[in-house]
Order: sequence, then C-alpha cells, then structure tokens
Amino acid sequence: MTVKQFHGDLQIEEDQEFQRRAWKVERAGWIVLFLATLAALAGACGGGMLAEGDGMAGRASVEYPRLARYTAPMKLRVTLPIAGNQAWMAVDNDYLGRVKFEAMIPSPDSAQGGPNETRLVFRGAGETLTVHIRAEANHVGVVRGRLSTADGVIPISMFVFP
Repeated sequence: MTVKQFHGDLQIEEDQEFQRRAWKVERAGWIVLFLATLAALAGACGGGMLAEGDGMAGRASVEYPRLARYTAPMKLRVTLPIAGNQAWMAVDNDYLGRVKFEAMIPSPDSAQGGPNETRLVFRGAGETLTVHIRAEANHVGVVRGRLSTADGVIPISMFVFP
C-alpha cells in the first residue's frame, strides 16, 4: 500500500512492503552471484579441483574431466596393471555410447565387444601401462560409466555442458 509522507516541503509516496520485497530479491541476487564466483574459483569453469576427477582400484587409476563440453575434445588418462606382458580395461557400452573415444596412445592390440562392455587389450612391460585417450562427449547432462581392470572397477561420473 502506498503511503504519502511529508519530508519537509516534499510529498513523497512510499510503498514499504514493495521496498522490502525488492531488498529481498536484491539480497538473493547477491547470494547467487557470490556462489557463482566461488564455484568458478573452485574450478567449475575448468582448471580447478571441481574440474578434474580421478578414481583408483589397486594399481589401476583413471583421471578424467568432471566437467566437459558437448563435442569438445577432452583427455582421459588410464593407468593399468600389467600381468604377463598384457594390460586390459573394459569400458561399459553405455559410457561408450555417450563418450566417443577418438584416439588412444598406445593403441590397443585387440578389442572385444560384448553385450555390456568393450574390452581393450594392450601389450606392455613393467608393472603398469599408462593409456592416454582423446575423447569427446556426444551427450548433454550427467554421464556415468565404469572402467573395469584386473585390479577392480572404477566409476566415472561427469557433467557435460551444451
């Protein structure tokens, strides 16, 4: 409700209820901007602790981006245990349907597709083998998958921006 008040010789209309609502909206806006700034500083826009994910199972590990862009290149780094001059990893097909592997270094010696996962076998020497994968996401939203190795299963979860 508008109230007319006199301040000296001036007649000023004031709506205190509207002014309180406007101040609440303004405070909410400041809080949203503050939280967005904190998220950006923590890496939500790339290059920080929120931007990179990793997982381990025994001697096997994977490093991947938690935040990616649709069809933009991204890199995954997988370390696999070697047994009998061979290392292998199996990636679930749901993940492969949402993330396209463009290139792998080193290249797998063989690949076997199954109903639930694709198994990639590599030759190697030593205790572990590091595989560098260049990929791109072809699905927007949350993308989850599993990477199985001789040492266990490693979950992968990322969010893909449009």
